[in-house]
Amino acid sequence: MMDDFDAANQEVERLHDFLGAWFRGELAQDCFEDSFAQVLHPGFENVQPAGKALTRDDMLVAIRNGHGANSDFRITIEQPRLLATWPELILFQYIEVQTGARSSPAKNRRLSTVLFEKNDNRLIWRYLTEVGLP
Repeated sequence: MMDDFDAANQEVERLHDFLGAWFRGELAQDCFEDSFAQVLHPGFENVQPAGKALTRDDMLVAIRNGHGANSDFRITIEQPRLLATWPELILFQYIEVQTGARSSPAKNRRLSTVLFEKNDNRLIWRYLTEVGLP
């Protein structure tokens, strides 16, 4: 069985690999539900670097509509850290580096902190805050 750090790190990498491939148009649209929608908690909230809070529904619409919209988009993850863990929760932090994003600088970095809920053999994204880095 994976420890909490490994489980959270693997989920962060998996989701960001999905997002990069999704925006580049490399994935079939029928994988959206299993690969993305099902891992967002019904009460999910994402606070963007500019301070705008997005709900689960906001995220689903934005991501779904972005399929194939940016063939140059890439995401890498740096400096993953386990901040805290409880029997049913994991607090995890990482730096997300985006390149080729159309609505951002050529290379943008954000410090991301996610609260995961442990659900059977899957981690559910409950809350995500992203802070822009220089």
